Amino acid sequence: MKQDCLHTLSSATARLTQHLHRLGPEFVCSASKDLSKGRVPTILELHQLALLLEADELWLSSFAVDLDIEEKNLFSAPTVFNKKLLTSLRDFITDEGNINERGFRELRELTEELLQLESTARKKISEIQKHGDKKFASSGDFDIINDRYVLPVPSDSYNSSYGAIVHRSRTGMTLLVEPPEMKVFSQRRSELLAKRDWLVFQKCRELGELLAPLAKNFDQWSEFALGFDRLQTLASFALTNQFCRPIISDQMGIELKGAFHPLVADCVANDITIDSTHQGVILSGPNTGGKTVLLKSVAISVALLRLGCWVPAKSAKIFPYSQLYFFSHDLQDINQGLSSFSSEVKNYSSLVDDLNTHSLIIIDEIFNSTSSEEASALAVALLEYLAKSFSPQILLSTHHHGIKTMLSSMGNYLSCHMAVDSFGHPLYRIVWGSPGSSRGIDTFERLSSTTSWGKPLAKRAKELLGSQVFDYESALTEINAQKAEYFLKQQEADRQLQSLKSEQAAFKLQKESQLQLISEQLYAKYEKVVTKAQNEIDRFKNAQTSPRKVLDTLAQGKSELRPEKNSLIKTPDNLLSLPKDSTGLRVWSRTLAKTGTAIQDKGDKILVDFKGLKSWCKKKDLQLLQDQAREYKHQVSVQVQRELLGKTTLDCRGHRLEAFQSEVSISLQELLSGDIPYLDIVHGHGDGVLKKWLRQFLKHENDFSWTPLDGNDGATRVQLKNS
Repeated sequence: MKQDCLHTLSSATARLTQHLHRLGPEFVCSASKDLSKGRVPTILELHQLALLLEADELWLSSFAVDLDIEEKNLFSAPTVFNKKLLTSLRDFITDEGNINERGFRELRELTEELLQLESTARKKISEIQKHGDKKFASSGDFDIINDRYVLPVPSDSYNSSYGAIVHRSRTGMTLLVEPPEMKVFSQRRSELLAKRDWLVFQKCRELGELLAPLAKNFDQWSEFALGFDRLQTLASFALTNQFCRPIISDQMGIELKGAFHPLVADCVANDITIDSTHQGVILSGPNTGGKTVLLKSVAISVALLRLGCWVPAKSAKIFPYSQLYFFSHDLQDINQGLSSFSSEVKNYSSLVDDLNTHSLIIIDEIFNSTSSEEASALAVALLEYLAKSFSPQILLSTHHHGIKTMLSSMGNYLSCHMAVDSFGHPLYRIVWGSPGSSRGIDTFERLSSTTSWGKPLAKRAKELLGSQVFDYESALTEINAQKAEYFLKQQEADRQLQSLKSEQAAFKLQKESQLQLISEQLYAKYEKVVTKAQNEIDRFKNAQTSPRKVLDTLAQGKSELRPEKNSLIKTPDNLLSLPKDSTGLRVWSRTLAKTGTAIQDKGDKILVDFKGLKSWCKKKDLQLLQDQAREYKHQVSVQVQRELLGKTTLDCRGHRLEAFQSEVSISLQELLSGDIPYLDIVHGHGDGVLKKWLRQFLKHENDFSWTPLDGNDGATRVQLKNS
């Protein structure tokens, strides 16, 4: 199908469509029809013909290459492309449709002379206004009227010496006159313009003679361009409104799933089936229930299939009917003296004269302008005759009881109706298997509920209608209400099922998105570490760094990629506050997330041994493990021997980083324990690794303050903050 090709080659379709839009919304290429008669085309017409040549070039370079032979046969695009001819056109006319004076030497020279003439004339006019003895109007500059240079002159100051009057203002108070000195400029300008027009005419005639042999092809390409634009518009509309690609059936019938009217906002979708074993469908139901919209949805789907387009449904299988007839509503014609009924009879007469096999007839409310009994009899008789003579398939809606009962009982027609809820409000859903009540009185009462007379009038109408007819309507209403309730429950169940599926899909998508995000973050982290390590190795190869620096970088990268363990450590739930003396007890450090043994208590700090790693911890950061609360009721004395450096000055210049870190850590512990009053660390000037590490380390230690030693940035003095 044509529309399939446009959806498949969406990029090429967009390019060709954008190009054809340059022809303009009013495009009618009449020039192609007149070329063979010798008429000289205009600039606009030559531009349009050039656009058609370029469109054919686009077609040949995209569609004609990518389409197979069967698909090409769907389109009747004649070949008009001629590169030499297109070059000749574009040498004379730009892509915007203007004359290309750069490629037309004679015309360019004339334009330059015109510009020079107008410049000289402008100077002359200025001299006349400023230095002449005549009184010209102070407002307004010179103008060109009827190819003559004119100046404004107050009417009360005018005399013949000013020059000939060319024009007057509306009030007559100002005259536009041509000064005698400007006549020569006006004449020369007219000569140049006439020569310019003649050159343009000659060029247009020359190009027209070259284009004349292709006049018929241009005419066909014009029709093709308009048809392609219509098809692309339908394709774009189908894509926007979520149409489906129909399946062409080889047997008469229609099977539409989720069919809807594309021009009705939030249209309720319905399933419609007319199989080859049935003559048609009888649709009934209440007024304003959606019967007309449903019939038009079917008609639109069949018509779009014949145009080679997708149809408004979720899925569709349609027989390509040779004829489609649609009859709807009041057809009276006062000018011809035809009533609604006589107009309908006349239309059915024309139908019988033109009808052939493989046709689909859709009738909205057949014979609705005469009595119900006669209308039912006429409708059944007409449908029987059509079935016997032509065997078309028929889809009709009606309010007549006779039609609903007689045709439903015949067996070759499917019966269905439009559902309403228990309050009579339309659901716009089709229910198969039984006719439906018209509910005219109920609909009237509902629509007139805001008036004071609506309800009494509806009550009186039910009394006048009679019990027999009303009992029939009541029975239909009760049956249909039960079916409508069933369909509402089914619809709610389908909605909940769809909601669960949507939630499941959303959860799966969210999970996949989170996993993808985590994967991307880990990969980015990995790339960053590897890049940093590779750069350091490259620097080492170029003798720009030391092996120690390379090893440090690799170690740092490994630690960054190593999973964090803190998140896996569970805080013990048997914690108590520290006693006054916690020496020898096992404690928990919240900061380090570790268990250790308190070995020395000093004021607000405790020295804790974390399996060989000793560190001073603040008491507020520690808690006692509860299972020891009764184990240590007596004083425990622990003798601790440790080696003191006792130095207040460390000269670490030339040290390796590991040795520097170890020596500084021991001395800072001595400073923290009060063994030394301060600590001076000599690390050297510049931006060495020792100085950088020390300053960075001290920034994160809340117990110490530091300053450069006496303004010497080669050494750092460290003191306790409370000292």
